[in-house]
Amino acid sequence: MRGLRIRTVATQATSLTHAWPRWSALVVWALACAVFTAALVVLQRWVLRDHPDPRWIELYHFGPALAVGVLWLVFRDHHQRPEPELGRRLTVRAAALAILATLTGAVVVVTTMAARDTLTGSRTDLPPLELPLAIAVASAIVTALGEETAWRAFLQPELERWWGPLPSAIGVGIVWALWSALVRHPGAVGAVTFGLVAIALSVAIAALIRMAGGHHLLLATLCHAAVNVGLLVVLPGHGDERLTGWALVTASVVVGAVLWLVSCFRPTRPDPDDDAELDDDTDAEDDGDGPEEPEDDSWGLSW
Repeated sequence: MRGLRIRTVATQATSLTHAWPRWSALVVWALACAVFTAALVVLQRWVLRDHPDPRWIELYHFGPALAVGVLWLVFRDHHQRPEPELGRRLTVRAAALAILATLTGAVVVVTTMAARDTLTGSRTDLPPLELPLAIAVASAIVTALGEETAWRAFLQPELERWWGPLPSAIGVGIVWALWSALVRHPGAVGAVTFGLVAIALSVAIAALIRMAGGHHLLLATLCHAAVNVGLLVVLPGHGDERLTGWALVTASVVVGAVLWLVSCFRPTRPDPDDDAELDDDTDAEDDGDGPEEPEDDSWGLSW
């Protein structure tokens, strides 16, 4: 009887959401993200109230990812339910771009340090490390994974259903910045600098995803984690200092612009997994009566 009730509830949910417009998934995700993030902020203040530096363990970073999980409960029909780009078979090209994604985050941090030293005319000393480096790296990776499950694995491909890759990346950066500003309350200058950094890094990560032909979560997590390590370990004031913030903006914009230009002038080469899925869909749906589509030899210049 219990199993019958579960199936009945699932059937009702499917019939209810079947007529919903496609953008309803974004609305459901936004509402769930707000609820989960607020709940995790309250939970962190209660659980870690005696922790000397709660920055190392910030639970609210998992709010966007938990909201993605809600979509699986609300949208039971697989035709309506968004499918996050969590991962696929790792190829040599994807592995090389994974290394490039990590180096991209490191380059942003190093360039920020260089820009700051140039502006101040002095050499920046590394801040003291409160916890072992291994814990800092693990914290940065887990934090990035919690956010990128939503930003790049769900929101980026979902926005690309209506917009091009570049407007979608900018849109993800704006959402990321607004979400962070509402949680952290950085002040006007801090909100502006982080907003510009978020948009620039979103463009950089979107460029890496275009060059890899997928692998949203892997590339985004590595790049994001590398920047997080820099904020926790290298940059003065964890990047909250005004001068450091503007130097981080400059570095992120330069790196994002360069990577996007590179991704625009690369030959369009689909991922092998995409070819296999396309062949399966063609075998299942095409009866052979229609004309064959010409091969696309164009260059990836779409915005």
